[in-house]
Parts: sequence; structure tokens; C-alpha cells
Amino acid sequence: MTEDLRRRLSAEVHRVDWHPLAPHAKRGGLVLVDSRLDLIDVAVAVAADDSASVQAWMEAGQLQRPTQSQVADWQSQTRECFTVVIVQPYVLAQRDTGPVVT
Repeated sequence: MTEDLRRRLSAEVHRVDWHPLAPHAKRGGLVLVDSRLDLIDVAVAVAADDSASVQAWMEAGQLQRPTQSQVADWQSQTRECFTVVIVQPYVLAQRDTGPVVT
């Protein structure tokens, strides 16, 4: 089951700029994933309700909601990019330095 979930989530990864993420941040559903973590590993843990892993990442500051300061900065920067995957009700996002692919 985990491998099927991993394949499904891997197929749902997208790269976007800030604008489609703003509504999710506003409703509290955007979670930033530290770049040292594998986005798909985190997505699988969230989808599988692996609360021990998720809690450990949160306590280490590796999973967090964006601050108001970050949101304000990203609203004004059109070049900020993110790699994202949706695990309802959350959007997991990592900052990305590459160009947005539409």
C-alpha cells in the first residue's frame, strides 16, 4: 500500500509560484517542508497518519506554516517557486530555485 501511495503522490507533484498557494496559506492549509526532507516521504507520512514522524518534524522546525512575514515577502516576489503536493486537507510545499513549469 505504501508503494502505491508513494507512486500516486509522486505523480501529483507540481512546481508553482506563490499565487496559487496564497489561498491555502490564508485558510491555514499550507505547510512548508524543510528542503532537507524528501517531499514525498513527508507526503506519505501525512497521508498514512504517521503522527510520530510528523510530530518529530514539527518539533524540529522542519514542518511549519508560513509566517505572516514570509507571506508578505512572497506576495511581492513573482520569482519565488515551490514544489508542491496535495495531501488533503494540506498543501505541502518546499521552496524551489528553478523556474516554474506551467
